[in-house]
Amino acid sequence: MPEIWLPYGQVEVVINAKAEILGEVLEAPAQGMAEESLQDALKKLPRKEFVVLDGSNMALDMLNRLTALWGAAPKEISVHGGGRWAPSARKRLARYGYAVSEEGPTVELGVVDGVLVRSLSNMRKEDSLIISEASLDPVYGIRGSAAVLAEALGLGAEAVRRWKGEPAPATETDPGWFAGRLAEELGDPFCLEYVRSRHGLAAINVGPHAEVHSKSAQLLKDTRVIPAAKSRLLVVSPGGGEADSTLHASLLALCNQAEAVGDDAEVMLVAEAGEGLGSPALRSLCDLGVRPESLMHVDGYEDIVMLKWLKANMKLHVISTLPLTLVEKRLGLLASASAKNAFEDIESRHGWKLKATMVKDGALTSVRPAQ
Repeated sequence: MPEIWLPYGQVEVVINAKAEILGEVLEAPAQGMAEESLQDALKKLPRKEFVVLDGSNMALDMLNRLTALWGAAPKEISVHGGGRWAPSARKRLARYGYAVSEEGPTVELGVVDGVLVRSLSNMRKEDSLIISEASLDPVYGIRGSAAVLAEALGLGAEAVRRWKGEPAPATETDPGWFAGRLAEELGDPFCLEYVRSRHGLAAINVGPHAEVHSKSAQLLKDTRVIPAAKSRLLVVSPGGGEADSTLHASLLALCNQAEAVGDDAEVMLVAEAGEGLGSPALRSLCDLGVRPESLMHVDGYEDIVMLKWLKANMKLHVISTLPLTLVEKRLGLLASASAKNAFEDIESRHGWKLKATMVKDGALTSVRPAQ
């Protein structure tokens, strides 16, 4: 019986699948940047006094490298968390002694698509920097520094509200367009976007937003969209680490594979979610039992929309550390204590007629039907 190891939190778990059901095993490129190339790219970046981070540990690692190259003390750099903070990254940020900015947007700039845009008072173009991962995303198409900027300006929910509800990674989307227009309104701010590989960093792009994001997007479209047949049995790991640290992050990774989902599909999401749900919208849904449609203006509403799409298009089995009753009663999904249990449940309905496609790095890749 073949053994397939999938990332799960900080470890890997084995999936024992009968040879007759095993189909394709798909994963992201492993190549990473050499340390010398990384340092050369960072040395080109002039010192900035105000930095907006995407809330991840890797973005914080980038800031630490830059602070050392600039010869600055952390307390001299004002940091704003533009995205949702990973709890571990927030703790590290406080421990290092950066000047954390909690201010909201107050400086009126103009109107974008009927929405009044206010900037942060400390965010002056000449001495500001946005550090963000560039990644495939079912909502923004390509998520990057503009999406982080939208969240920092308190307009993340406005961007998501423009989403049509169909996962669309690696394409042009209305939320992506809206976030890009916000970046234009702020004068094309200076950005550092990094693209991850399985074992580190694949690339770094530094410069004005429009130029940087165009390069990042092209790289992702060229290297992370994987051709494969649609599948009625899909097993997806977001990729471990921060990619599956919360249910929010895990759902995004799963929806990157939307085009691989066949008719009457069974899908297994193997994601630790060790840091919980990951968004206010999911917490409101689970803790308060509110109606999903009432959460439209709550941060993380995209999770509610993704859940609706997932339940309409597949039977979704979640293998995680989340309480089984929460997954089943509050979220309306199938919960399994292990992949073995999920396979047994699927076998009871289908026998072993289905071929399993396994995706090892859902946060880094998007499977598309082969042309």
